[in-house]
Amino acid sequence: MEYLPRAWRDYLSPSVDYTVPVIPSHTFGRLSGSKLRDAGSGTGPPGSDYSLLKSQLLDSQGLERAILTYDTGALIPVHPAQFMGEELVRAANDWTIDRWLESGDERLYSLVLVPNQLPQESAREIRRVGAHPRMVGVLLGANGTGMLCGHSHWYPIYEAAVELGLPVVIEAGNESNIYTLTHHTAAGPPVTYAEYRILADQSLTGHLGSLIAQGVFERFPDLKVMALGAGADWLGAVMTRFDFKFDSHGREIPWAPKRPSEYFRKSIRLSTHPLDVGAGVDSMLHLLQTVDGIEDMLIYASSYPNWDTERVSEVADALPPEWHSRVFRENALDFFAWPTADAGATPTLRSNLKTDPGTTPAGVLRRSE
Repeated sequence: MEYLPRAWRDYLSPSVDYTVPVIPSHTFGRLSGSKLRDAGSGTGPPGSDYSLLKSQLLDSQGLERAILTYDTGALIPVHPAQFMGEELVRAANDWTIDRWLESGDERLYSLVLVPNQLPQESAREIRRVGAHPRMVGVLLGANGTGMLCGHSHWYPIYEAAVELGLPVVIEAGNESNIYTLTHHTAAGPPVTYAEYRILADQSLTGHLGSLIAQGVFERFPDLKVMALGAGADWLGAVMTRFDFKFDSHGREIPWAPKRPSEYFRKSIRLSTHPLDVGAGVDSMLHLLQTVDGIEDMLIYASSYPNWDTERVSEVADALPPEWHSRVFRENALDFFAWPTADAGATPTLRSNLKTDPGTTPAGVLRRSE
């Protein structure tokens, strides 16, 4: 609330008989709990306590860098009151910079959340805070547009992201809200948590197919996209089908002249989480290895503090040792927009940003009241 302009603070302050729903919620939840039981401090939700994050994730697993995203906060862009959602997104970005990225822990980075129902405002927000050296990508968040990511609606967002050298992250599960106009699954919204998890890759498949077929990677050749939160064992079947259909129907999309697998390998990366090892590690690896060079496309993601958090050691045990340097380090180094600075020097902004001191908490890159 303190990061909102005064008029919006007044509007959103609850009264005795009226409360505005500030942040939408996930429609589905796991019956036995969706978060690690020991990841909350009692004064806030799991993942909100820096000391626990430090001890449970950063220190215990020897992480050099960690990218903070959002939980329910990623649903803000789908808010039906789109102008209120726009202000909430800006406040979330300012809060993240002030409370986390400028906390003194140089391992912490984050993604720019954007009000994607308003593409021009999204582009402005990317240029406003995306220049911060610890903002290393753009998070599209929940989709309130009803349009796949290859639609021209999204072009201003991609243009701004490419301008600042920031990759775009699309996360599975962000359609799990009653306000979204983009279905989580191919035929309609699921009605149970089991369906929601089992079919998590379907929305990502639709978005990635749209990006390729609509020629987005031709229009923005430097654009990089990460599909987060649905693993990657489905990729082999998808790429094979895309290529097969392209060979038959490629003339229908002359603006995308390369085979789909070429766009996948050059421009798209996927998270390791969740690893589907229920049928055994060998079966999982067999599925992954149907994609040549899959080790160059995977980036480790812990999903902390969710119930199915995957520790570095668990993922390392499941993947071949010769993949480790790529999956745990090199692919992320190549993909995200890390600050460029000499050792020991202070990273600089990617472009000139003005700050407004006023009553703003120290350190926040701030729009005017």
